[in-house]
Amino acid sequence: MNSPGREARLPEFEKPPVVEVVLSIQFKPLALFRTPHVGLFWLKFREKFPTLQESVPIQPSFEEPGSRPVKTGIRFEAVQIPPVPRYSC
Repeated sequence: MNSPGREARLPEFEKPPVVEVVLSIQFKPLALFRTPHVGLFWLKFREKFPTLQESVPIQPSFEEPGSRPVKTGIRFEAVQIPPVPRYSC
């Protein structure tokens, strides 16, 4: 039996192989963009997406075709203004 809201043609798994898929697009930072701007932008679509979640920003990462995978690690940085969090709905 399919879960409510799932199409009948999609398979149902007891232990699904993938539980989340994420797509990320990276842009140059907006120097004057701050958290209050996010609130103003969210006003336009909060009825459709009522939950807004804050997360730690992801460090920029660039990959070129044929290059080695990017290595991740811990980074410490002293800043005067805290970075704008990453948001998801």
